[in-house]
Amino acid sequence: MMRRQPSGEVNSQERTHTFVELVSQGSAMTTELEDLVLEFSDVFAVMDSKSTQMDLVVHKIDTGDTPPMKQKTRPAPMGARQEFEEIIKGLLERGNIRKSKSNWVSPVLLMRKKDGTLRLRGLQAIEQGNEAGFIFISHN
Repeated sequence: MMRRQPSGEVNSQERTHTFVELVSQGSAMTTELEDLVLEFSDVFAVMDSKSTQMDLVVHKIDTGDTPPMKQKTRPAPMGARQEFEEIIKGLLERGNIRKSKSNWVSPVLLMRKKDGTLRLRGLQAIEQGNEAGFIFISHN
């Protein structure tokens, strides 16, 4: 959903317009929601180069008693390899992802969905509970 933009800055007005445009794609925003988005538009990343992370919440994935899975790696499609490498490089540089060593070997399966976003599959199939991956404030 975010727009890829390798370099350059976006002024506040352009940023707000871009954010409202992205949010309203495929859905009708109420006036109240649009007002809220406009008021706090500076806290949302509209370009992948501006996305960040935070460490206020630790998310653990409950896999139950499923033994670690080791899946075969699959090469990315030739026509998309450079784009995928750039995406992964950017995520590493921004600290959104990190290299790790684990008994779990589940390579990222990068496939495009109809809406143009990437489909990431594998671990979701065995995760126990919390299917949507949301952390609820009331549970903390």
